[in-house]
Amino acid sequence: MSSSLRAGGGVQCASTISSPFAHVSPGREEVALELCRRVQQALLKAVSERTKASLAISGGSMNNMLRALKDADDIPWEHVHVFWADERCVPHDHEDSNFGAACKAWIDAVNLDKANNVHPVPAPEKGADEAADAYETLLRSQPDAVLPKSADGTPVFDLLLLGFGPDGHTCSLFPGLPHMDDTSGRAVLAVHDSPKPPPERVTLSAGVCRASRSILFVGVGAEKASTVNICLSDDTASRQLPAARVTRQAQQATWLLDMAAAAGELTPN
Repeated sequence: MSSSLRAGGGVQCASTISSPFAHVSPGREEVALELCRRVQQALLKAVSERTKASLAISGGSMNNMLRALKDADDIPWEHVHVFWADERCVPHDHEDSNFGAACKAWIDAVNLDKANNVHPVPAPEKGADEAADAYETLLRSQPDAVLPKSADGTPVFDLLLLGFGPDGHTCSLFPGLPHMDDTSGRAVLAVHDSPKPPPERVTLSAGVCRASRSILFVGVGAEKASTVNICLSDDTASRQLPAARVTRQAQQATWLLDMAAAAGELTPN
């Protein structure tokens, strides 16, 4: 593959929500290529505009889809900084670590300076409260050239890469928990009662998601179809789901889906 990543066929179609678009590809491989193409595009744009680019990623199978980034040899990785949208409170070498999974899947394969440009949650095994405080400090201490701040001091990422669960959660913002409505002004929140194990996690706040320049949601498989249909509609049920709320509030949000996740309602080119 050349340095210019080429995605498979897809179709963009406006949802009933005013801001986001869904891009539907035939299958998982095509979604992965489209994801990497858009990441490449966003990073190059950020570097061209302000010499640095900031990327925050979540966990899950999306990290495996990012492997094709190793073939994007025109990304200036020395100017790219990687952060995490959420993390489980386990050691970095634990099988449940989002940081560890990303390193194995793609970070170790690209020319990233892990010592200076990769910013995991410090010592998450010490517990959600301490880890959240440490990551809050880390984010706010970044130079504006690396991670700009809004007028109210909220960190502004160039790109967030997020998954979503069948329950509609994204990052570690779960339905039925209070974190979506947090008004503390914090960038990073401690989660003590995640309905998915492990129960202790840290997550970026909804405010940080809102401030980000762009968000890519990624979902493949039939098990995501009902959540997609709810989140990309404008009914009462969708208003309760964090993924839908983040989408509505985002500056720019795009959902990258395969046909199974789109429930076959949209036909790719």
